[in-house]
Formats: sequence, structure tokens, C-alpha cells
Amino acid sequence: MKYLPLLIFICLACSTGPNTVQIPNPFESEYKINDVKSDLSGTSTYKGLNSEINQISIQTNCEDAKTCPTVDIYVSHDFNENAVYTKDFDIIPGDFSDVLLYPDGKCAVPFSVDSGMLEVVRLEDGSFSGTFSVESREINGYQPDSKIGCSEDHYSSQGIRTLSFEGSFTALEESGSECAD
Repeated sequence: MKYLPLLIFICLACSTGPNTVQIPNPFESEYKINDVKSDLSGTSTYKGLNSEINQISIQTNCEDAKTCPTVDIYVSHDFNENAVYTKDFDIIPGDFSDVLLYPDGKCAVPFSVDSGMLEVVRLEDGSFSGTFSVESREINGYQPDSKIGCSEDHYSSQGIRTLSFEGSFTALEESGSECAD
């Protein structure tokens, strides 16, 4: 009986019900495509692609990456040398860092940053925290990823669309779920 309160706490912590646990890695944002506003939120995780490039991704409540809005933020920076990364896309357009928004899922045309700011801080626990306020354009010549079931038929664009996109995130390292099913 003395372990019952601990068991109840673990069950509540692993629950997926609304408002039972504060999300430790929120991604909260808003974007406008041709002045039509949408909110985008979920959880964010990161993975190191190599020693100097990290990919921060959002997971939404939507279940199909082919059609659900997703975001990938690539940061080209050695966080072992400096825990803070700031990029002004208007001044430094050439490094690998980018913010990609796929508003119609990864089978449709993404947006890539043209101008704006991205700031990412590596926290003491190894997680990342950041903010961005950017403007984008659709990528010409995007090839949908056939590994997730995309085909050329999925490619769609409605002419030249413009995007403003801002938000904040806290990204934890990508791994398996700590909660057992």
C-alpha cells in the first residue's frame, strides 16, 4: 500500500489525457500563408545529425506525416564551443541552418526561410530552447520523400505563396517513449 501513491503518480505522468501533465518540450507557433493565419503546436525533439548539425522537429497530434503540418529546424553550430546560436537570415544567408515548415505535410511543398531571426540555446541539461520569427517562400523543385509513401502526385503548390512564421520551442533528445504501453 505504501507504493500506491507512487503508482498513481506514474500512471498520471504517462497519461495522454488533456491537461494532466505539463508538456516538458512544447512547440508553440503561428504562421500566415498569404495572410491566412494558423496555429501550430505540439512537442519538439532533436537529434544530432553530426557533431555540428542538429535537427529539431515538431510532433503534432496529427498522425500522418504525409499530410500533417510539420516543422524541421536545422542548426549548424558547435554548441560545445558556444551554448547560444543566433542567425539573422538577412545578414547570414549561406550556412546550413534553416527553418522548414511543411504546412500540408511532408509530401507537399515546404517553405524555407528567406529572412528573419532564429535563436537557439543549449541548456545545461542538454535540451534546446529557442525562438524564431521568419519569412519564407516555397521551395522550387521539392521532391517528396518516397520513403514515407510520397509520390510526385502529392506535390502541390498554389502559385507563389508567402509565409510569416513565428514561435518558440523546447526540444528534448529524440528517443523511445519512457512510458510503457
